[in-house]
Amino acid sequence: MPKLHIANAFFEWELEAEPKVSLREAFLQHPIYLQLQFLPVLYADGPVLLTDAPSPEYWTVLQGHGIDIPVHFTLDDDVMCDAIESWGPSQLIAEWAAVHDISYSIPDWRIVKEVNSKRFSFENSPKLLHAVLLTEETQAKAWLRSFPGPKVLKSCFGVSGRGHLLIEDLPWERIVRFLHAEWKKELPVIAEPWVERLLDFSTQWEIHRQIVYLGSTICQNDGRGQYQYNEVGDENVIFGKWLPFLIEHRKQVEPLLTAMANRGFFGNVGIDAMIYGTADNPVLHPVVEINARKTMGWVALVFQQRYFPHAKVQLRYMNEVDGYLPNSLVLKNGKRVSFSKNLNLDFVTF
Repeated sequence: MPKLHIANAFFEWELEAEPKVSLREAFLQHPIYLQLQFLPVLYADGPVLLTDAPSPEYWTVLQGHGIDIPVHFTLDDDVMCDAIESWGPSQLIAEWAAVHDISYSIPDWRIVKEVNSKRFSFENSPKLLHAVLLTEETQAKAWLRSFPGPKVLKSCFGVSGRGHLLIEDLPWERIVRFLHAEWKKELPVIAEPWVERLLDFSTQWEIHRQIVYLGSTICQNDGRGQYQYNEVGDENVIFGKWLPFLIEHRKQVEPLLTAMANRGFFGNVGIDAMIYGTADNPVLHPVVEINARKTMGWVALVFQQRYFPHAKVQLRYMNEVDGYLPNSLVLKNGKRVSFSKNLNLDFVTF
């Protein structure tokens, strides 16, 4: 029997907060979690679990796009499946699975937290010049004075640009609030120069009995590093002159993936990278961060391979009302939640 797909987009929140709540309550923490739970509709090869059923019109829209509608259950249904495949490992899903007598295997939670922390990628990969881990105020003040130019602070469990503080002319009071919020959790803050990016990209991997390379994506972020879209297709086409940097990145991250596997991690891994500097002197930063879970880049790859295998596809999540995800959802209590963004795509046939 095919696995039940659950997109626990609250993954980073669960990692950081370790909440004692039900699976439904976890999805209710933020509207984006409720909307992104529908991502498996675009890639699943089996049934999908949802908190609440969308309007019938949503399924009609997807069918109009040529999407195969999967079998779907809500949390109130009698779920028929033998095993679960999630967006990322989850203790909350593990508890729900145990109650429903469904098989669900994840790595040791301490390992999941370790490899997803930006501290792990920082300490186990090449660093930008002047990059440090900050743990106290005196060190932070000295670092801020140590070199000119814009700088960025990153929390250990921020995602898609959230959890970043871009420092240009910010007052110390704003900076120290960010620092103490992380130190209160006994987490260091990653401090780096803000560099001029020429290209952001990611590679997608799977760790099980062996390490499998799944593919790569070009990433477009806004000026503050927040996710906008992924572009996927033939690597020679989408990377062009930058292809040697992708090849070098793959060589540099394989030892890191092996180290993760040796620690006992298994499952999906997305590794973000960038090329920065100037057109005349481009430099590869092979690991910006590690996402030891499925990612939007992975969704773009699987979706392109399934529906547009001979095309270049741009999958974007931006301020649009209609798209491949519901624009609203009526919850069990009757409340309607509306979503300000949606997922859409453009494609060009090779």
